[in-house]
Amino acid sequence: MVWNCIVPGKEGRIFSLTLNFDENYLTPLPVCKFPAGFFHVNVYNTGAVCLSILAGPSITVRQILIGIQDLLDNPNPASPAESSSYELLVKNLSEYKKCARQQAKRYPMHVHPTLLHIQRKAFCSIVPILVTFFGNEFSQIP
Repeated sequence: MVWNCIVPGKEGRIFSLTLNFDENYLTPLPVCKFPAGFFHVNVYNTGAVCLSILAGPSITVRQILIGIQDLLDNPNPASPAESSSYELLVKNLSEYKKCARQQAKRYPMHVHPTLLHIQRKAFCSIVPILVTFFGNEFSQIP
């Protein structure tokens, strides 16, 4: 089963993400992927997310999405997925941030930047409601 989701990022940008569930979900946990080539130290070139909670015991979809949202804001150089973005992060942070900002500009704005703090908090609160309401049809947060 595949769920198409969005993750709010900085500056009001929204990032598309797929969650690929095995028939036996909760074990294994879903494979989480951004589009191929997504620039982030903890995302493989295929788009697969490298996040420790995805290898741990069963967690909720809400925890997964919040963990990925946090990872976007706080790259983890201790667990790099791609060597080129890792090298840039540790050797030239300003250039890494510039590349991340350039990538973000390719994604749509969801809200006015002044409402971003409210939107990001609302996202964390609304995920369980959307999963309950839409079930397998959960695709996007309006």
